[in-house]
Amino acid sequence: MDIQKNLTHKPNLFSFATSELSQDAVLCYIFSWADDKYLEINKGLCETAKSLLSRFTRGRISEKEIHKVEVGRQWKNIDIWVEINNDAFLVVEDKTSTTSHNNQLERYKEIAKNEYKGKLDKLSFAYFKTDNEPNSILRYIKSIDYEVITRADVLEILRPCESCQIIADYVSYLEDIENKTQEYKTKPVDKWGWYQWQGFFKWLEDEAVINVDSWGYVSNPSGGFLGLWWHFQQIDDNLQMYLQFEQQKFCIKIEYSGEDTDRSQIRDMWHNRLMEEAKRMGLQVEKPSFGKGMYMTIGVVEDIFMYDDHSINMNDPHQINSLIEKLHQYERLVDRCTDPTSTVGNWHDRQG
Repeated sequence: MDIQKNLTHKPNLFSFATSELSQDAVLCYIFSWADDKYLEINKGLCETAKSLLSRFTRGRISEKEIHKVEVGRQWKNIDIWVEINNDAFLVVEDKTSTTSHNNQLERYKEIAKNEYKGKLDKLSFAYFKTDNEPNSILRYIKSIDYEVITRADVLEILRPCESCQIIADYVSYLEDIENKTQEYKTKPVDKWGWYQWQGFFKWLEDEAVINVDSWGYVSNPSGGFLGLWWHFQQIDDNLQMYLQFEQQKFCIKIEYSGEDTDRSQIRDMWHNRLMEEAKRMGLQVEKPSFGKGMYMTIGVVEDIFMYDDHSINMNDPHQINSLIEKLHQYERLVDRCTDPTSTVGNWHDRQG
């Protein structure tokens, strides 16, 4: 028996409790310990809970000001609520892999404001997600006055707490997500999974390598993929061209919102134009398997060309600069294809 392996990979509660309701429960459990009545039972856990609760209020309520707390779940669909000192109220939207939808964050704000109007002086709103989130969504969440709580924020506060096995398991669970997210730096591209692609996409947008529009899960009949899309160039009211990662697959695409009966013709026309311009620029582009939806791939780039034999050494400036330059080359390809003064000709003329 490999004793060291068993010690390293000991059972973790959160390898079984993976749902958002389970995460709601652990956060409620920790927040509940912030009440002063638990100081004599477990001072370290109580102080940790106060620190975490203060961070979720954006520091509007300091650790030393927290004395009494009441915690609950699923009040009018709000994931977690905390009433603090009888004069403050915190709303927490808690996510694992999904994201906000259907204006739920705005609705929860209105519910809390209407419920506590004239009753409480302080209202705070927080959004916490264990997975990674694109900056486009985070900017929106901040714009409606929600405090964004990151995995790193929670880890920084919970790591020092060694007196609770539940928290130790939760820290281990969050650290595992963080480690997997960072593995894009060391794993071959063809071995990347959900978190490695998220890590790579976060690097692209956080380091401003490209001007990312957004990224996220895209469903399809084949099981879906994590995609990142950027560099949209409008051609007319019904048509635009853009670039998209579909995990390992790198695509040049068009979005066509005109008549369904025209899609095949539009797709073929823009594929031909793309191939002509790519040849002029000396860029590698292959013909894809064609579809006939609103979003259509008109060219793909082989991963061995993009990623230098399936690997990116993120510690090698030469490899990083090579990848960045390739991305910018394909941006220029889209620019030239959509430029009405291009030598390839005006697409309206061809359509006619």
